[in-house]
Amino acid sequence: MKTGRTIPALMIHVFLFITCSSFIPTPGAMRYMYSIIYNGKKIGRVSLLQQKDQQHQFISIHTTASVKKIVTFDVLSRDEAMFDNGVLMWSSVYREVNGKEHENKKTKLNNSNYDLHNGDNKTTLSGKITGNMINLYVNEPANEKQIYSDSHQQFVNVSQTAPHVYAIDLPDGSHNTYQYTNNVCSKVSISTRFYDISFELEK
Repeated sequence: MKTGRTIPALMIHVFLFITCSSFIPTPGAMRYMYSIIYNGKKIGRVSLLQQKDQQHQFISIHTTASVKKIVTFDVLSRDEAMFDNGVLMWSSVYREVNGKEHENKKTKLNNSNYDLHNGDNKTTLSGKITGNMINLYVNEPANEKQIYSDSHQQFVNVSQTAPHVYAIDLPDGSHNTYQYTNNVCSKVSISTRFYDISFELEK
């Protein structure tokens, strides 16, 4: 089921690499590390940073991973998001595969709508976004029915399947499961018809 041809899709759609050069962490920042598990092997690591005060919240995830399957696939992703009083102000998603741009998307609040940029294309989205995919790592979506996917630039449904376990079906056909311990995501499982991968919180 898992062949060499599936690796680019795997790397493109699930690896997150988030940086923010203008955001300087304070001593109160929370940091978490995850191991990336694919085919029973650790292939990388995720470093997550959460920075917040009474009004603002910034979440970043820095991921490094490499898969060798006939050839080597290296992926860089840079995603970032800022919330103000629980409302998403802006986010961006940028991905490269072996040095070539694959995805470049931005979401920015503009009065009562969001401007959505996908490369050179621009659309709008109505309403306020109070939760997105990045936010799932540090906030259990106990009362959420929908969250915003920054990569797909649309809302997706959230369903609780067990105590502190939530499932999301994404437009690309993948199925994500998030498990929580003390309001922090302890494991993310991602399944498609081609592969299974997980991010597991290191103790």
